[in-house]
Amino acid sequence: MIKKITYLLCALTLVLSSSCSDDKTIYVPVEEPALYENGIIYYGTTYEDVSFYDPVKNKFYPGNIYEKINGGMIGTNEGYNGGINSVYIYDGKIYFLTPMTRGNGEYEGQARITVADAKTFRHIKHIYADGFDMASLGNIYGLTVVDENKFYITYNQYNGGANDCGMGILKVDPSTGATTFTKDVAGLVGHVGIDGPGTSNRTVRQGGWILICCGNAIKFIDAATDQVDETKTISFDARRQVTDILKAHDGYIYALVAGEAEKEGDDMWVMDMPMLETESSIVKIDPVSFDIVYEEFLLDEEDEQIDILSGLGPNGAVASLTSNHIIFKTGVSWGQCGVYVYDLDDRSINHIFQAVPADGTCGKYMATDKKGNLYVPLATVAATSSTTSVKVFRIADGMRMSDIESVIGTSNGDGGLVSTYIF
Repeated sequence: MIKKITYLLCALTLVLSSSCSDDKTIYVPVEEPALYENGIIYYGTTYEDVSFYDPVKNKFYPGNIYEKINGGMIGTNEGYNGGINSVYIYDGKIYFLTPMTRGNGEYEGQARITVADAKTFRHIKHIYADGFDMASLGNIYGLTVVDENKFYITYNQYNGGANDCGMGILKVDPSTGATTFTKDVAGLVGHVGIDGPGTSNRTVRQGGWILICCGNAIKFIDAATDQVDETKTISFDARRQVTDILKAHDGYIYALVAGEAEKEGDDMWVMDMPMLETESSIVKIDPVSFDIVYEEFLLDEEDEQIDILSGLGPNGAVASLTSNHIIFKTGVSWGQCGVYVYDLDDRSINHIFQAVPADGTCGKYMATDKKGNLYVPLATVAATSSTTSVKVFRIADGMRMSDIESVIGTSNGDGGLVSTYIF
């Protein structure tokens, strides 16, 4: 009885203290939250949804956890199908990037970043800024949290036949809370996959540098000055595209680079994969000097060319958290794809899964856990909605983990995964 009274008092306190929140939303918890600090977050990109799988407890928490806990949505009002385009965890907080909002007065139609406690998903605040909207930026995809007051955001705007893309900076004044948004970072503006960032390209933070895929190059942003250091740029043949970058268990940085293809025209790297005339590769980069250690061209057991997934979307590669393996996808963006495991020790490649139409389309990002398992999102897209299911494999030998799959339910939206262990 005492516990119930205490909880009710806490809920009342939360209501009173939230009545003057930044968007005037009153956040009332409707259930006691679990701890979501060790596991896999599922988020919907075409329909707002956040679910969670705890590998230790082997328990799945389905269906809009944030909304259930806080009594309000991350990016939109009730009844409006929005979506979460990127998720980032930093310093005990989780940040959700949503491309548009409704019913927020002066911020009607603008994008926002929603901040919550990373362990409990309790709402902390929303962040808006003038010019941070789809009208001026088009599609808003990637989020990198530099610190709690500065964010890098990649965008892709269709502009008269050209897919113009770049990176913007959203800043919050720590003393006043005032926000500013600067659309372009010099050196990171261009056409998707030709000379600008690809859609949803993730970044790698190494020391004071932020590394980002940008056309046929990896570029380095000084996180202190927000400037691109062109002297550090790692470039490949102009007809190639860097499709993903990540840090592996061995501490090195790895990039996936598509083979050569015709890149004339502004709208080249579209959803259908272009014909690659040469082999794709995986590139190992020293995390201190940023020198290339080696470039391994991707061939299967019969020495046939393996073409990594490219197009507007990212490859969605992921590293094992327990062993020296990188997992990457091949095929057509948002279509049929194969999943391969690359062994960093002996540089061998193992094909572990081939998605077919009956499975659904390969979603955005895969994820791994500390038990050595891989999670592959597969979206089933309908005219008015979409859902994501997950296939699970043991990385060491590619074994299908049907017992885990039977516990995990589906989530709304077309699916991205984030492992909380990597932050």
